[in-house]
Amino acid sequence: MIDKKLEMVFFLFIFFLMPIVKSQGAPPVASWWGTVEIDGTTSTNAVVEAFISNAVVANTTIGAYTSGYYLLDVPCTNGTAVSFKIYGVAANQTGQKCSQGTSTQLNLWTNKTANGVTCTYAGGCTSGYCVDGYCCNEACSGASQDCNVAGHEGTCTSTAATATTAPGGGGGGGGGAATTIKITTTTAVTPITTTIVPSATTSIFATTTTTPGKKPKPGKLEIPGIPAAQVIGITVGVIAIITLVVFILVRFQSIKIRELKPTV
Repeated sequence: MIDKKLEMVFFLFIFFLMPIVKSQGAPPVASWWGTVEIDGTTSTNAVVEAFISNAVVANTTIGAYTSGYYLLDVPCTNGTAVSFKIYGVAANQTGQKCSQGTSTQLNLWTNKTANGVTCTYAGGCTSGYCVDGYCCNEACSGASQDCNVAGHEGTCTSTAATATTAPGGGGGGGGGAATTIKITTTTAVTPITTTIVPSATTSIFATTTTTPGKKPKPGKLEIPGIPAAQVIGITVGVIAIITLVVFILVRFQSIKIRELKPTV
């Protein structure tokens, strides 16, 4: 009975002690919460981030705390400057300082950025596209399209290889207008001839010729005739083996008959 009581006391001690230990180990924070406006319209799903020395120290999505509001618990030391961004775009509020243990209402607002400006989220771009780190005029979904081409940042630009040529004029005339031609490489394919070389144990060989774009032509199959001497030798050997087998069978049968005769 005493053991049961001791177990209960120990359990209650751990139960009430753990939150205290956990809170002691957690870093001190300052909290900010409020609404968000983008281009004058209240947002209900934007990503809000808190920065200290240009490094993200906390982030959240509107509505994660409660509908229509963001809440950021920022680990910081007292007096540290804290800044905020909405969809990666700097928010209007400045001069925020960390005060551990406080909860401050701060309604944030910002405007979306134009094409060619660096971005982190598509929601921060006027076009709605954030491609290759820039707000872009379109999605740039092609395999050879980029939005960070030098001199064209913010505009989806083809990066496929091109060559520019200017045809010369004949008879002393001036050159024509420059023409841009895409480079196309063509590789010629040589017909392939495959020969199977006969081994020492066979006299059969065939040659097959393959032409690109056509079905393979069947090769010529040649089987040289077997010399007459070999035919005679093989025939004699077979006859000798058959004769020997017949002789053995007859001999064996005669012995069996002798054994079965009654002795007088």
